[in-house]
Amino acid sequence: MLNMHTLRAAALMAGLCLSGPALAQDARHAGKVERVKNDVTARPSPADPARPLDVGNPVFRNEILHTGAQARAELRLSDATALVMGENAEVRLDEFVYDGDGSATINLVTGALRFVSSAKGHPGALTIKTPVATIGVRGTDFWAGPIDGVYGVLLLTGKVEVSNAAGTVTLDTPRTGTLISGADIAPGDAVPWPDDRRVRALSKTDF
Repeated sequence: MLNMHTLRAAALMAGLCLSGPALAQDARHAGKVERVKNDVTARPSPADPARPLDVGNPVFRNEILHTGAQARAELRLSDATALVMGENAEVRLDEFVYDGDGSATINLVTGALRFVSSAKGHPGALTIKTPVATIGVRGTDFWAGPIDGVYGVLLLTGKVEVSNAAGTVTLDTPRTGTLISGADIAPGDAVPWPDDRRVRALSKTDF
């Protein structure tokens, strides 16, 4: 017959076994799904099966997130940042770490996104990688994605630096943007975007 000491030891061991995976999962946690429309999935790698995402589901570091046709996804990341993906978009949360210097990298592989920092901003260096340029972020609201046959970045508030191997442009005035024709072509000058272009861009990530 088991005595009380044996039962307590067994319970402790069971708790340790259960806490291991949970702690490992927490270490990879990058945020959760705030809103979703139509087909949105996540997978750890291209070879892994996709899991459908719904409101409240967690998202993890290094996961590949994908939206289908006419789909949208709004993620609430661990620092309260909102990341909205437009249709047919693919995002990889390469590194989203808040200990240490708080550095983070998000890779926009395809499609459009809108990024809105929390009121406190990100605790460290935050980088958004796109197919044609890298966007350095410091507490801001901006849009990035394909527009008018090229790639665009539109600033709504705050400040971002858009750079590639050919050059860098700083956006620090609301409603100004840059157009980028390729990874080896410098970003265009920061200029106010016409209302029509701005509306069309933002509609790509509106719910």
